Amino acid sequence: MKKWCKLENLFVILAGIFGLVTIFLIPPFQNAPDEPTHFFRTWSMANGTFVSQDIDGKYGIKIPQEVALFPERSGFNAFDKNREIFRLNKDFFKEEFTIHPSNKKNGFFLESSAFLNPVGYVPQVVGIFIGRILHTPVIVCYWLGRVMTLAFAIYLVFLSIKIAPFGKSVFFVLALLPMSISLFSSLNPDAIGIPILFLLVSLLLHCIFDDTYKVTIIHYVAIFFMSICIASLKIVYFPVIFLFLLIPDSKFQTSPWLVNITQKKLLLLRYILFGLLLVATLSAALITFMSGVSGRAIPYMQGVNSKDQILFIVGNPLEVIGIFFTTIENFLPYYFVQFIGTMGNFLQPSLPNISYALFIVVAVYLMRSLGSDIDKLISKITIKHRLAFFGIFLASFFGIFFSLYIATNPVGAFDEMIGVQGRYFIPIAPLLIFTFYGLKLSDLHKKMVFVSLFSIAYVFALLSAYNKFYLVDFTQSLGLTPSGNSYLEGGLQKEPRFFQTFHSTMNDLSGVNIFFSTFGSRIKDDFSIVIFDETCSHVIRKQKINSYKILDNAFAEATFENISDSRDKNYCFSVVADKENSQPITIQFSAPNVYLEGNTKVDGSKSDKDVVFKLHYGN
Repeated sequence: MKKWCKLENLFVILAGIFGLVTIFLIPPFQNAPDEPTHFFRTWSMANGTFVSQDIDGKYGIKIPQEVALFPERSGFNAFDKNREIFRLNKDFFKEEFTIHPSNKKNGFFLESSAFLNPVGYVPQVVGIFIGRILHTPVIVCYWLGRVMTLAFAIYLVFLSIKIAPFGKSVFFVLALLPMSISLFSSLNPDAIGIPILFLLVSLLLHCIFDDTYKVTIIHYVAIFFMSICIASLKIVYFPVIFLFLLIPDSKFQTSPWLVNITQKKLLLLRYILFGLLLVATLSAALITFMSGVSGRAIPYMQGVNSKDQILFIVGNPLEVIGIFFTTIENFLPYYFVQFIGTMGNFLQPSLPNISYALFIVVAVYLMRSLGSDIDKLISKITIKHRLAFFGIFLASFFGIFFSLYIATNPVGAFDEMIGVQGRYFIPIAPLLIFTFYGLKLSDLHKKMVFVSLFSIAYVFALLSAYNKFYLVDFTQSLGLTPSGNSYLEGGLQKEPRFFQTFHSTMNDLSGVNIFFSTFGSRIKDDFSIVIFDETCSHVIRKQKINSYKILDNAFAEATFENISDSRDKNYCFSVVADKENSQPITIQFSAPNVYLEGNTKVDGSKSDKDVVFKLHYGN
């Protein structure tokens, strides 16, 4: 075989071409998530600032004005209103080549980038540092950072493919996905994290299965170093280190200093080494977390509190499981698109639908046609190995969802886990593929698998049809929105201060979504919704509102037991505090005479404005 035809060399050629074209074709900051933030962080490190500074009580990093305004000059987040496509000014590059960074740090600082771990920025920093030495314009420094990141990522994936005892085609295909190339061609730390994890998995597989090489101290040091890097970048991937436990005892005995050791001591040594690896990995993750806290990282959104979120999960396990499955159901197509990738406009589909289908077909074909190496090792991959691959994949898979749910989602407020992106699954995809890679089944087992999968798919299809036609779960928007600064002054009290009547158009009325304002506070006191008859005098339902769901200037769902015969009937509602002197919380009013099917009374007086609310029917 010609040297360039080897899979690892072919990858270097293709990734190099695709990556360089991506760097210079896609406009700045349109190629990967949060790249302005990563650019600022990289720039500060290239100029010797690694730790955030206290600037007038705020934590951040000062950077030159020319650098701080680069994303704005490039039109970051500017889209054509009709087509939603980014348009670069035709004179952009000509102007940018005249803008050099000054040595003055003009007071621009960015809290959101101050806490990010330096580990994920090493090659980016090298590229920008070279640009600073050569006194190049800001845009050239930016390009040099991306080129160095691409080169580093390509080299690590090259090593991953080269040393993998099997599954070379898996690393080859996953690393050439549009999303992977986009990340490798950016300043995003995932450009480093994905190749490092690929190399770690490949090296561990090499130690487990490849009998042609001896496992030396260099292997152990490399595994330790890469595990610490991964834990520093994204702790959810740390379960990969448990592959270490699959390394056969015989591999330990190949080291000269372990030849005469007894089996019992050898087993003890294995667990000591793994214990050290585990402690080092978790310590690195803890240091990263604490540095983020000390850096005063800005919360993802109002109401985020990791400790309270953990308590909410422990106290409401069934509800959280439901939230998880709802998230999977609603966002699966989105995860799929982001896993394959986009070309610019990275959070939305930007390729023709047929392109995504073709990428899947080509990927499956390449893995099968280039995966003949599995025949040499099929007898060594046991059920134990496959279960380990699958278990580690699941641990990281659930870790992705729940870590983001804990760290970035308001406590118990949403019915979905917000923040998960399809690219997060690329690093652990090899483990899922290796679970079934080269698995040979008898004709009977193949038929059983086919029938089982087909039956499961059909059950879900029938359940979907049942939910669509027989189960009501519907939120009715009434066109009510807050109007200026119109709210219930003095806030909610133990006695009702307002009454809002409304007309129910469906049976199974089960909730009212109310627009609350909390004046920036996190609500912990109890409040209840009270449903009356149309005269606002007879109580039909009274139910506590989940305080976790009450956020500042946002809708919160107040649910109660279904009213099965609610169609074409009028009702009234109010919200009351469960005790005197509760936390300040109020409701917002709409513009006058918007909702014509109900009336509002505030402190006993009729108002031409309405409470901002929606109605919920069903479960």
